[in-house]
Amino acid sequence: QRPEANIVQVFAGNTQSLAICSEGNVYSWGSMKDDEGRNFREPPPKDDPRPTISPSDLAKVENGDEKLEYLKVPLGKNNHPVHLVQMPKRVTSISAGEHGNAALLEDHTIVTWGLGFMGEMSRPVCKVSKETDNQLIIREHLTPHPVQWAGPALKRTVLQVSCGGFHLLVASREGNNHLSVYSSGLNQYGQLGHGMCQGKNGLEEDTKNREKLTKVQFFEGKDIEMVEGAYHASFFVGGAGKKLYTVGRGDYGGLGVTLERPEKGFFVTTPLRAPLVYDVKTQGNISDPTKNCIVEETIDEDEQPEIEQVAAGGSHVIVITKKGDVYSWGFGESGACGQDNANSSEHDADITLPQKMNLVTKKKVSYQIKYASGGAQHSAVIINTSDSFGQKL
Repeated sequence: QRPEANIVQVFAGNTQSLAICSEGNVYSWGSMKDDEGRNFREPPPKDDPRPTISPSDLAKVENGDEKLEYLKVPLGKNNHPVHLVQMPKRVTSISAGEHGNAALLEDHTIVTWGLGFMGEMSRPVCKVSKETDNQLIIREHLTPHPVQWAGPALKRTVLQVSCGGFHLLVASREGNNHLSVYSSGLNQYGQLGHGMCQGKNGLEEDTKNREKLTKVQFFEGKDIEMVEGAYHASFFVGGAGKKLYTVGRGDYGGLGVTLERPEKGFFVTTPLRAPLVYDVKTQGNISDPTKNCIVEETIDEDEQPEIEQVAAGGSHVIVITKKGDVYSWGFGESGACGQDNANSSEHDADITLPQKMNLVTKKKVSYQIKYASGGAQHSAVIINTSDSFGQKL
């Protein structure tokens, strides 16, 4: 309904969708769910004349299948794109998680909004129940607000932000051109990357949630400029785009560091290198093929391609290199990795180490993947196609 709404980017969360127009405005449709499964949505602008409840939802009320009180703003869902006029500045990028969102503003700061209760909002928010006042939910959850940072106050220039399922990752530049990584939110599987901490009986794996963006000390000095959140895992790219790190849950091979499929619930809390080019079998005897099989000192850094994009889904990953090669690994049952698994005797087997994709169709048409996006158990890509003479089809 806005004349300047020339859409340039779109984003998908669990049940919410978002779009940015060329003017930096944000539009949202769908809903975000609380712990009880109720749908919540951002209030539309006061000058939006469209009905806030769809005819199909009203029909459910008339039939006794739905209560009207569960459909009135901020409850219910937006059935059409709604302009988020509460956004404080122009937006340059967005990332959507399970039920929360983060936006990178034109001044390189971050705001978050949504139904996040694990710390992924990176700021204090109220608990939500049937007794919670709707106006309080609108103010604290559904209105974008700046994040909070743990530690000393610094001038930070945020380079990238990425939502995992229930956690938030940030790459920033601070001080004397110093690059740092921050994380917040759910840390049940170590996806925040904080390694080890002091426990009652000595050092133990750090699985404590963070409610503010907390610096990941492991990445100090590693020049991380790219971050990508999966459902319960995280990925980071540094070393001039050639060093990929992974942390969190990887029981379907989603971390890309095991020779065989790990046991259910497998996770690591300290980031590991996940080289795209690496022959595990040449490293001698492997004591446990279901655990990390990468020896960082044996990685041939000259063979590592420069990474253009990392796209993480629920339990799978797609990596596009600057030269146009594409690697994928992780949960393979639904075909989300885009591999024919010719190297496996099991159809749709999980891929536990990065595997290069064969970018040729069954009709022998070659193609290039220019952009990838990972869903829960599927992937979507933008491609260029050409015939054997290089002509675009």
